[in-house]
Amino acid sequence: MNARAEGPAVCQNTPPTNSHVREIAEKVAPSAIYNRGNPLDSERLYRYRFGVGILLHCLTPRKTIAMTDLRSYVRDIPDYPKPGILFRDITPLLADPQALTAAVDAMAEPFLDSDIDVVAAAEARGFIFGTPLAMRLNAGFVPIRKPGKLPFDLHSFAYQLEYGTDELQIHVDGIKPGQRVLIVDDLLATGGTVEACLRLLEKCEAKIVGCSFLIHLEALGGEARMEPYDVHSVLKYGGDDKEQELSIQNEMPGPSV
Repeated sequence: MNARAEGPAVCQNTPPTNSHVREIAEKVAPSAIYNRGNPLDSERLYRYRFGVGILLHCLTPRKTIAMTDLRSYVRDIPDYPKPGILFRDITPLLADPQALTAAVDAMAEPFLDSDIDVVAAAEARGFIFGTPLAMRLNAGFVPIRKPGKLPFDLHSFAYQLEYGTDELQIHVDGIKPGQRVLIVDDLLATGGTVEACLRLLEKCEAKIVGCSFLIHLEALGGEARMEPYDVHSVLKYGGDDKEQELSIQNEMPGPSV
């Protein structure tokens, strides 16, 4: 991919020294600082290692990727899985830690001040982005699944497909009435699955804040089915492509996991 050859921007902050990390760690968790003369018990040692690990992660320089570069991590594969299909393959983005981080940050950014209580996502590809977005927003994560996958008492919503019906389910205690919920998925195409998620969450009496997607295939008209809720997408593909579009993450047939 061309973006890798050009190279993304690199952070220029100074690498942290051990004394710097220790100084900050003492302020964050003074009781967890290691003392060679007084061995820590397992809990305090864990707190120390965890705290310093987080500090090192935050302070260590790492490359950053501009939003305009993210599109170059989506690989276009013509005529797959059959002639006339333009396949949007996001596995290169998932495989690159900086690109994946940038994608999650971009999906979360409009909702940072929205007091999200819960991020909800449908199986299985929605889980890829739903869980890290929940962590980014300091929210819980609740999975929405096909029948036979969740063991507790359930809310269910059946919806119509072109040739039959399908059903989505959620635990009855997964979302409490009035909780502020963000729906997340990798792809907005025709919008059928996400619309079913919306109806299911309305059944739970959730307050739906909006929907966030990595990719939006605008020509397929899915956004209209999200009304009246806010829709945010990071990468938009317009209707100028001659071939029908699919994403490896959502539109390929296969077994539920």
